[in-house]
Amino acid sequence: MVRKGGGSVDWDRKKKKLPVGIENFEKIRTEGFYYVDKSMLIQELLHKWGEVNLFITGLNNPKVFSVTTVRFDEYFGFTDPEVREMLGYYGLDERYEAIKDWYDGYRFGNVDVYCPWDVINYCDELTDDPSAEPKDYWSNTSGNDVVRHFMEKVDQGLAKSEVEALVAGETVVKELHEELTYHNLYDSIENLWSVLFTTGYLTRKGGGAGRKPAMDTAIY
Repeated sequence: MVRKGGGSVDWDRKKKKLPVGIENFEKIRTEGFYYVDKSMLIQELLHKWGEVNLFITGLNNPKVFSVTTVRFDEYFGFTDPEVREMLGYYGLDERYEAIKDWYDGYRFGNVDVYCPWDVINYCDELTDDPSAEPKDYWSNTSGNDVVRHFMEKVDQGLAKSEVEALVAGETVVKELHEELTYHNLYDSIENLWSVLFTTGYLTRKGGGAGRKPAMDTAIY
């Protein structure tokens, strides 16, 4: 098929999946994801070498804002005053304690925040059904394969007892590694704690002890 103004459209390519969050190029290439193959371009540049050649690379040296970064920390969720204001606007003030129990407890930088997805969805449901009870809205909005992989390995020893302690509402003190990459993610079962922390299943308490953040989170 021909575009208006010239040029053809590769419809097969348009049907391919976008490799969002996938870093394994072999998987992208073999499982039908869309990607741009620059190998022929590099070959042409090498054969037609000029005095000046421009090679554009991917993103380098980004500034990372993690869950412990203070800068912009209040923008990663709803603060308590913001939740109170929202409930007042919709006439749902009597639901404050339930919402706090279920969706509060996350900590970014130096600020405690509520999970915005849960708060918004629960308030939206309450406008249709005032008797609706709080529930977990966010857990099915993303894949949990990495967390599930680790939890399947926690079948004995210290890690299992520590997970059980967290489920019981206790705290566990652990050293966290926010610089973890997929390359060394599965090198140690101890990386479980960093994964749980960065994905929202655990949060900090005081100087760094881990605890389960809110009722809408669960450790499987």
